[in-house]
Amino acid sequence: MNNLQTHNLLSQSNKLIESKYTLTITEQRLIFAMISMISPEDEDFREYRIKISDLAKILGLKNKNIYSEIKEITKNIIKKTIQIKKETGILQVNWISSAEYIDSAGVVILTFDPKLKPYLLQLKENFTSTKFGITVKFKTFYTTRIYQLLKQYEKIGKRSITLEFLYRIFDQYDSYKDLKKRIIEPAKKEINEKSDITFTYEEVKVGKKVYELKFIIRKQSYSEELPLSLPTVKVKSFDKYDEKTQDLAKKINEKYEVSLDLAGKIVSDVLKENPQEDFSKIFEYIDSILEGGKIRNSSGFVVSCIREKYYNSISYSRKKEMKKEFSEFLFKEAKKTFLELPEDQKKFHIEKLRESDSYFRSRYDSLGFSSRDILHHLIIAVRDDLIGKERMEQLEKDYSNNITK
Repeated sequence: MNNLQTHNLLSQSNKLIESKYTLTITEQRLIFAMISMISPEDEDFREYRIKISDLAKILGLKNKNIYSEIKEITKNIIKKTIQIKKETGILQVNWISSAEYIDSAGVVILTFDPKLKPYLLQLKENFTSTKFGITVKFKTFYTTRIYQLLKQYEKIGKRSITLEFLYRIFDQYDSYKDLKKRIIEPAKKEINEKSDITFTYEEVKVGKKVYELKFIIRKQSYSEELPLSLPTVKVKSFDKYDEKTQDLAKKINEKYEVSLDLAGKIVSDVLKENPQEDFSKIFEYIDSILEGGKIRNSSGFVVSCIREKYYNSISYSRKKEMKKEFSEFLFKEAKKTFLELPEDQKKFHIEKLRESDSYFRSRYDSLGFSSRDILHHLIIAVRDDLIGKERMEQLEKDYSNNITK
C-alpha cells in the first residue's frame, strides 16, 4: 500500500470513470486520496489509515473544527452511491463501507466497499491513470470528472461525447445552455491552466440542435511540484451564509442528495428575492411530486423546482405535459410542412441531413422512408428550418406565456 503522497497515481477502470455519481469537491478529494494509496500489486483492499492533519491539507480545510468537519464529510460519503453499468445490468454501490476515528492517534481508518474491487484492483486493461497531485488542484467536482473523461482519450487526441451521456453523469443539469455555462467552460479554464493537458471543443449539431461535443485534447507541460496543502475549497465558503441559509441547505443536502455547495447557492438566491419564503411549503410540494414515483432524476428536479419556482405556478406534472404537448405540436407542424413541399425542396432537406448525420444517411440509403422512424428523425432534425424563425419565436413566446400563468 502506498503512503499518501501527491505524486501517487490514481488508477481506475474506465467503467468507474464513466459511472454515475455525485460528490462535493471535498468528498471527491477524500476518495481520490484513498485510491492514490492503492498499489498496482494489491490483491485486496486494506484499511487506509490517514492522519487527520494530512487529510485536512488535502481537502483544503482550514477551520478550527477540522475534526468534526471531516467526520461530517465521511458520514455523507457513506450514504452516497455510484451506479456502474455492467453487462448484466446496473450495480449500485457505496464508495466506502466504514470510517473509524482513532482520537488518541489523530487518524481516520477508511475502507472501500468490497464490490469496488474489480474497478480499482489488479487493473490490466481498460483503465486510466491520472496523477493525484493534478486532480486535487481542481476546485470543482465537475472539472475532475471532465478531466478524467478526457484523459481516457489523451493518446488518441480527441473524443466525442454525446449530450445524452453528459446529462446522465451530471444529472443536475438537463439543458445544454446550463451544461456549457456551469460545467464545460469552467472545466476548460481550470484544466487548461492547471493540468498536463489542454482541450478545445466543437459543437456537433443535428439540424440546429447540439447533439454531441467533439473534444480536441493536447498534452502540455506542467509543474510537478505541488505542496500537500491546497487552497481552501469552495465548500468552505459555505460559512459565509447565515444560519438560516445553512440549515435549509443542509436539509436539502440530506433529504434530496443535492450537493451542499449547490443547495447553499439556490437557498441564498431564493431568500435574497424573498426573505420570508416558506421552505416548508416548498419541501411539501417537492415531496408530493417525488412520491408519485415518476421523477427519474430527483436531485435535478429539486434544483429546478426551487430555481424555477414550480411550487408558485402550475404543477410540475402539468408543466411536463404542456412541454410534451408543445413538442408534439411542433413536430406535427413541421411534418405537415415537409409533406407539402415540392419534391426538389424535400430533396434539399434530405441531402443536407445526409451530409451531416451518418445514422440518417445509412438508414435512409437502405430503407428510404419505408420505416417511420427515418421520417421522424428527419422532421426532428430540420424542424426549426421547416417552421421558420419568426413563426418558431412566436410559438415559443406563446408557450412560455402559457406555462408561466
